[in-house]
Amino acid sequence: MRLDILNDIRDMVQKSLDDGITFQQFKKELEPRLRAKGWWGKKLVGDGEGGKVVQLGSTRRLATIYQTNLQTAYMTGRYKAFMENIENRPYFQYVAILDAKTRPAHRMLNGKVFRYDDPFWKTFWPPNGWNCRCDVRALSADDIKNKNLEVSQGEGNLHSEEQLVSIKTGRKEPIMVYTDPKTKMEVATDVGWNYNPGESWTKPFTPAPYDPSEPGGGFKTIGASVINKAAIESLPAKQIEKDMILPSYQKSGWSKEEYINKFLNEFGAEIGKPIIYTDAVNDPVIISDELFKDRKKGEYKIFQADREMYIKLLADTIKDPVEIWLTWAQGKEKTRLCKRYIGIYKESANKIGSYVVFDLIDDVWQGTTAFRPRKLDYLDEYRNGILLYTK
Repeated sequence: MRLDILNDIRDMVQKSLDDGITFQQFKKELEPRLRAKGWWGKKLVGDGEGGKVVQLGSTRRLATIYQTNLQTAYMTGRYKAFMENIENRPYFQYVAILDAKTRPAHRMLNGKVFRYDDPFWKTFWPPNGWNCRCDVRALSADDIKNKNLEVSQGEGNLHSEEQLVSIKTGRKEPIMVYTDPKTKMEVATDVGWNYNPGESWTKPFTPAPYDPSEPGGGFKTIGASVINKAAIESLPAKQIEKDMILPSYQKSGWSKEEYINKFLNEFGAEIGKPIIYTDAVNDPVIISDELFKDRKKGEYKIFQADREMYIKLLADTIKDPVEIWLTWAQGKEKTRLCKRYIGIYKESANKIGSYVVFDLIDDVWQGTTAFRPRKLDYLDEYRNGILLYTK
């Protein structure tokens, strides 16, 4: 849950992919960095009766991270290569490593053949779990005929279930289940692996727009920009609570750090101790003081544009936005992916807006700016791209 440790691990995974280093090299470089930051061995997390001993970094855990990420990257490349040759080889065959370590569910899938566009591959393209070593081979129509292979179908034989992952909290996660039409035996993906990493990686990043008329949560399957958006004046406004507006720094005498901590405390974080927060569209975002920092100068910009007075309002906008937009923003050096949180509030007889932006930096959503626009018209200009969420 610590961003610096997450980045250390990610950097080494990327180096492994780029340079083809062995696990021993991976471990030799990464382990000292993790030990120095306290992320190693067993550690007591929490206090009192709620505390428990958890295993942080270990050789076994690093091996899982190394093997799983490299295997996922490899299978992503396989999927892309196969899709570029589907005219010649339109059938895919599941291949399991048949040894003592092979999971029974993956062994059952060994040899199964499905067309490239069968829904089976949307959730069962390997890896299908931690340390999964399964592969896929591409076949031609002649291969199917010459080897007398049967082509299976996922349509009508796939269904989703929820699996309990935490007895303590009762939290459940979805898994996909394939039922063999002949034997009636069921095979399920592991929790968190019911997707095709190759398809997810090679698709353009165009999440589906919100459409209340669509079934399945109001999201279409094909992404497109929202053209006829609702008028900003028609969006529901939330009543401002008394403690949402703070006194200005001239009146309070509070420091920049004190104001920023008042924002971070709304999420259970503080300066130097960021947290990962799950937003309204179930995306993990980093809540830290970076949201109020000038990245070039390294200084806090909390006293600019009266930010300090509205920081609790800004926190509420992340927690309970009226809209969330996803868009590409063109910078001086590169294009970046932005997620924009829109808030509308009632202040006496007037409506005011709130605006928070997170950018996808190093594959993590990190806050880049937050403020209260002076006019709703100004805020309206930033309501473009893909509408991910609306009340």
